Amino acid sequence: MNLFKICAVIAFCAALSLSFTVEFDKISAIDFSSRCLYKGFDPTDEGKITGWQFYVTPDNFMRFKKIYFKGRQAYFSFNIHRFQDLSYIGDHNRGIVQIKTQADDIIVQTYNDPKGNVDSMSTILKIPVRNVSAEQIDSLKKALTFLKAH
Repeated sequence: MNLFKICAVIAFCAALSLSFTVEFDKISAIDFSSRCLYKGFDPTDEGKITGWQFYVTPDNFMRFKKIYFKGRQAYFSFNIHRFQDLSYIGDHNRGIVQIKTQADDIIVQTYNDPKGNVDSMSTILKIPVRNVSAEQIDSLKKALTFLKAH
C-alpha cells in the first residue's frame, strides 16, 4: 500500500470518528438539558401543578409543559437555534432560570383555561428551580450554546 492510500484511510477514519464524537456530544447535551430542567423544576412556585415535562428534541426544540390541578395546561416551545442567553436569579436553594431568545421566538399556549385558551409569543422563558448549583446552571448554558451551534 502506498503512502497516499495509508494517509487517505487514516483521514477517513479520523473524520468518521469525529462525526460520532459530535453526535455523542449532542446526545449528551440534549440529555443533560432535559434532565437538569426536569429535576430542578420547582412546582411549588406555580400553584397547583400535578405534572410537568421538559425535553429537548434531537431537532433542537426545547419543550416545557405544565399540567395544573383541574386540567389546565401551559405549553412553551422554541427552537434552540434562536437561543440567546441564560441567566439565573437566586441562590443554590431556590431561584429562577431565565432563558432568552433572539426575539419573540418562544411559543406560549394555554389549554383548558377558564379564562380562555391563549396563543402568544415571548422572548423570555422563566423557570422556577430548586437545589440547582451554579455549576449546573453554567453547564446548562454551555449545553444550550453547544446545541445552538449544531
